[in-house]
Amino acid sequence: MFISAKRAYQDLVGLGVDNIEERSYIRLPITLAAADYMIEHGIDERAVADRIQVAHAIAKQHARTNTFSVLANEFGVTIEYLIDAEIEQLVDINLDISEALCSKFEDTLSEHISLGVTQANVKE
Repeated sequence: MFISAKRAYQDLVGLGVDNIEERSYIRLPITLAAADYMIEHGIDERAVADRIQVAHAIAKQHARTNTFSVLANEFGVTIEYLIDAEIEQLVDINLDISEALCSKFEDTLSEHISLGVTQANVKE
C-alpha cells in the first residue's frame, strides 16, 4: 500500500505525467515518507496491511470509522482512526487493538508502526 503507492508514483513520473501531486487523492508526501521508512527498515507492506485490518476491525466494533490519520517520519509510521468518543472509550479501544495485535501476530511491528484510535471531535 505505501510502497506500492510509491512505485506507482515513480512509474507515473517516469511516464512524464504532469501534476501528479495535484491530481492525487492521497496525501502524497506522507505516503512517500511512510514508504521510505518501511523500505529503509525492511518492513513488508503486506504485514502492515494485515495489522491495519485487525486494528480497523477492532475500531469498527466500537464506533464508525471512515476516517484515519497517517503520520510518517524518521521515527516510524502512525495510523490512527478518528472516532467521536470520550477519552476513556478511546483508551479502551486502543487497549483492545493492542491485545488483538499481540494475540494475532508474533511480531506486532510496534517499534515501527503505531496503530490506534484518536478523538475525532474535541467537545468544548
